[in-house]
Order: sequence, then structure tokens, then C-alpha cells
Amino acid sequence: MTGWSELAKLTAKAYHQLTPVQQANCHIYAENYGEAGAVHFYGHAYDLPEPISFDDSYLLWAPDSLGSGAFIYINDEVGDIDKLFNTYREIGEIDDVNFRENGLKVFLCTDPKPGAQSFYAAKADELKSMYRR
Repeated sequence: MTGWSELAKLTAKAYHQLTPVQQANCHIYAENYGEAGAVHFYGHAYDLPEPISFDDSYLLWAPDSLGSGAFIYINDEVGDIDKLFNTYREIGEIDDVNFRENGLKVFLCTDPKPGAQSFYAAKADELKSMYRR
């Protein structure tokens, strides 16, 4: 898919700025399954952890909670990360007019604010509850 390898490289650029200890506790979150699929497919070449997404079937594999480590966020906008992390920066953006999601950005987020873990856990529970009996 056009842009997928570039997205994995950009995600790897963020991930490899972390120390080995930070990498061990890092999560990669993509807003949709295509972005998560790109990181999943090409990320192995860069030793990236499996991505998380709440979109489509990726929701079923998403952990119910997260630790307090670094977080790589893939989206076209900042979203809620400014409310959840004390420190975040844009690592880069995909610039390819042929990429369906041209302008997609990768953010490296560190130093979670109080409540970041509970925000994630509540969102995961809310979305997964649709599939519980």
C-alpha cells in the first residue's frame, strides 16, 4: 500500500529515539486499522512492538490497560494527547499525494499526566463492552 513503508519508517524514527527501557514500555497507537496494519506489516523490520488501535478488529486485540510508558500516536491531528501527556512532539508527517492519508502525523508522547491510564482503560472498556454478552 502506498505510504505504508514510509509510515513504518517514521514510527521507527520515533521509537528509536527512546532508551531501551523506554522502548520496553512503549505502546504504538494508530487511529485506524490501515495505519495499524502498516505498522504491523512493515514494523517487524524495525523491531517495533505490535500496534494498538480501537478500529475494527484491532479493538479485540487491544490491551485493556496500559502502563505509564512512552506512547507513539499516529493520527492526522493532536487529538487528546495534549490532555494526556505532559510532553509530546511531532516526529514527522507523510508527504505523498498518492497516499490516501497524506498528511498523517506521528507523535512521540512521554511523561503521561495523571489520568492517562484510566482514560485509556475506560475507552477500551467502553468500546469492548459492545462485544460482551
